Amino acid sequence: MNFEEINFEDFEDVDFESEYNDDFEFTEEGEKVVQEFINECQIKQKELLNAESDAVKLPTKKTILKDIDQTVIVRENPEYVSDWNVTKDYSMQIKLLYRKHFVKAYSFL
Repeated sequence: MNFEEINFEDFEDVDFESEYNDDFEFTEEGEKVVQEFINECQIKQKELLNAESDAVKLPTKKTILKDIDQTVIVRENPEYVSDWNVTKDYSMQIKLLYRKHFVKAYSFL
């Protein structure tokens, strides 16, 4: 992603005081992208496991969201890119953008 594509005014509600902006949630588009990624991982794993027997636990929406919570620092890089293992020797990459695929979750107590 080029910085020209990023409108930093979109991050006005981000609390830049904390190092990590945890408690994110997926947007509707992000929910679809992540589900498609998980489905692709399942398909690829089945293909590979026909030839191998090195299954690993596939990511879930919850594990991806937790990884976003623990790794994304929006003020430094408003995107999430991660490789997830499909088998022990094969991984697939997912790329999600802040505001497009995930947003800050707000809780009202």
